[in-house]
Amino acid sequence: MVLAELQGKLSSSVAEKEDILTSNVFSFFKYSDRKYLFNYLKLLGIPILLKDAADAEFEFWPNYSDGTQPDLVIICGDYYIILEAKLYSDFSERIIDEELQVVEKQLQREAKRGKEVAILLGKTPIIIAITSEPYKCEEKYAFASELEMKFIWTNWQFIAKYLFCTIEQEEDNNLFLNDLYKLLLRKNLRSFRSFKQIIIREVIPENNQIFYNRATSEFKGEYSGFLSELKDLQPIGQFLPRYRRLFYQFEITKLINFNQSFFYHGNNSK
Repeated sequence: MVLAELQGKLSSSVAEKEDILTSNVFSFFKYSDRKYLFNYLKLLGIPILLKDAADAEFEFWPNYSDGTQPDLVIICGDYYIILEAKLYSDFSERIIDEELQVVEKQLQREAKRGKEVAILLGKTPIIIAITSEPYKCEEKYAFASELEMKFIWTNWQFIAKYLFCTIEQEEDNNLFLNDLYKLLLRKNLRSFRSFKQIIIREVIPENNQIFYNRATSEFKGEYSGFLSELKDLQPIGQFLPRYRRLFYQFEITKLINFNQSFFYHGNNSK
């Protein structure tokens, strides 16, 4: 399904379904080396062992007794992990038809039913909400304190970031991993990484020439730049010399009838 979507073989109505994305992403965690599942859950703050990840069981769209159906349950080590994933839609609510009053939100229902199953299995329940929101809205998930279990909010962008960091760090080329990351990029589910987190694999060699050669360049159009008589370019040293003030403060007292401080640009040190 990942390849079909990457090649544009799925209709937009199918490709935009959150169930398809859930299947694609978590099938990777199920069928690939379980070290990926271990690292992902560890990043979410779920303390498991690598052996737990290796023995983890995946249940996609299980049915609870009242018809409630989470997207995925992962039974891993001591934990019964309930996942509910959204892409463009929001979590649904259950209402009473006669009075049209909200009884339970979707996550509340799944948490309650999942907790019952977790207790029967002797596991600790955890519920995870995955959305495409760029950040967690505290007000929206204020009810999480009433769930009586650990609640984790995360987003698809976090998964994309995790996959990309893994690709950077691994020596082997994992095709499934690469294609899944490309799929998340296609869906515009990439998050920002700070410059401190960027890994530079090789040092770009210094080049004394900054202008391309018109005679040998393969990529040029009608315009080839301005003609110049410059032969050699001399290095200018530091672009912004240290200990030199570029801005100075002074007061206007004569031009206007009140004092106003502002800044002007200066190019000489004081």
